[in-house]
Amino acid sequence: MNADAAHLLTALTESAWLLPAVFVLCAVDGVLPVVPGETVAIAAAVLAATGNLAHPAVIGVIVCASVVGDLCCYLLWRRAAAVRRTRSGRARAPGRIFSRVGALMDRRGGPAILAARFIPSGRTAASVAAALTGIPLRRFLLWTVAASAAWSAYITVLGYFGSRLTQGHPLYGVLLGVVAGAVVTLVVSFVGRRAGC
Repeated sequence: MNADAAHLLTALTESAWLLPAVFVLCAVDGVLPVVPGETVAIAAAVLAATGNLAHPAVIGVIVCASVVGDLCCYLLWRRAAAVRRTRSGRARAPGRIFSRVGALMDRRGGPAILAARFIPSGRTAASVAAALTGIPLRRFLLWTVAASAAWSAYITVLGYFGSRLTQGHPLYGVLLGVVAGAVVTLVVSFVGRRAGC
């Protein structure tokens, strides 16, 4: 890692805005899946593994941000569904991924929220499908907290191994963690399709 990148990384890890930025990006990712929430979470986990951030703080921020993002998405779509029902009598989520997750939600409910966390765009799709299929807020929140804790543990493991395999080089650790996360996500998605989920 060159000196400029090392200096930038040091300045970033010492910034008081780092954890709030991780929180905001991971939370917004629950509503707008184009935001790179997983990449940001992996980067924070790598920094924690290298000793540049406290592990408990990173895990807490990732879990809380994940729950807040999912809850915002659920409440927005529940409100939209209520408005749509008054106009057309029924609400449906657009898109193929939402249809797949909605069908899974109808069959398996809460565990689908947990499983969807590890599928591309599944986090948002699960929140939308839960809102549109009428899963109660308390039940949704319970499964979202469980899914967020599992996802945070998974991200932390990726960050740890990314850091260890790159001998403490944070940038390389982030890249390795992101690639490993993408591979795991693709495998989970493939297995889910083969299983008919």
